[in-house]
Amino acid sequence: MFFLSRLCGTIIWQKIGKVIGKYRVKVTGLFLMGYCVLAYLLSSWIYVTIVITKFVENGV
Repeated sequence: MFFLSRLCGTIIWQKIGKVIGKYRVKVTGLFLMGYCVLAYLLSSWIYVTIVITKFVENGV
């Protein structure tokens, strides 16, 4: 009986682990996407700033 309850507990923990695993993958994916978007925005902002600075320097 103890073995059976232990087995049942293990199965439940495995299911919880799978759910957490799926959730963690989604969160990691969202985090990576957000990080990529932030990095892209930052790099494009820096690029635009440099271009505007050069343009102003050449224009004046």
